[in-house]
Amino acid sequence: MIKTLLIGFLVLFCQLCSLSQNLVDDKEEWFYGKVILAKGDTLLGTMQYEMQSGILKFRSEDNALRTFSALQVISFDFYDTVLKTRRYFYSLTEHKKGDYGAPTFFGVLYFNENKISLFYKENTRYAPIWNTRAITREAYELYFIFPDKSVRRYHKSRKSLFSILSEHHSELKHFIDNKSLMIHNLNDLVKILEYYNNL
Repeated sequence: MIKTLLIGFLVLFCQLCSLSQNLVDDKEEWFYGKVILAKGDTLLGTMQYEMQSGILKFRSEDNALRTFSALQVISFDFYDTVLKTRRYFYSLTEHKKGDYGAPTFFGVLYFNENKISLFYKENTRYAPIWNTRAITREAYELYFIFPDKSVRRYHKSRKSLFSILSEHHSELKHFIDNKSLMIHNLNDLVKILEYYNNL
C-alpha cells in the first residue's frame, strides 16, 4: 500500500507539472470513486472536490446530488481521468495556536499507516504551480501526519524539518548530505521521510 501510494505520488506530481491547469475542482470534471462517511457509510459514485470552499460534491448512481464537508467525511478517493492516477484525500484537524481547529481535507503524497505520512493542501489564494524539483511556497502547503492523526505543518526549511522529525538527527543529517538531497525537492523530501520511518 505504501509503495503504491508513493508511485502514485510520483506520477501525480510529474503530471501536475505539465497539467497544472487541470484542477480537481474543474467545473467540468467529475471523477468516479469512493467516499467513507464519518457515520460509517461507504458511498460509490462520481464526485467533484471544490478546493476553494472545501466542499465535496457527490453524485450517486441514481443521480442524486449530495454535498459533504470535511466534518462529515473520513476519506474519499477517485480515479483522476485527467491525470491518469488515483488520488486520496483524508479529513483531519489541524490545531493552531489559540483555536481548536476544524476538520479540513488533505491530499495524500506519501502514506505510511503506522509511521509518519506526508499530506498537502493546495493554497487557493494563488494560481497552482506544481514542480517536482522545487517546493513553491505559493502553490501548496505540506503537512506531516503522525499515526495519532496529529498534524504538523512543514514550513519548507531545514529548521522546520528537524523540528518535526525530532529524533535521529545525526543519522538524518548524514543521509541528506551523503545523498545530496534537497529539502525543497518533493521527490527528495519523500526519500528523507521514507528513510526516517525506517530508522
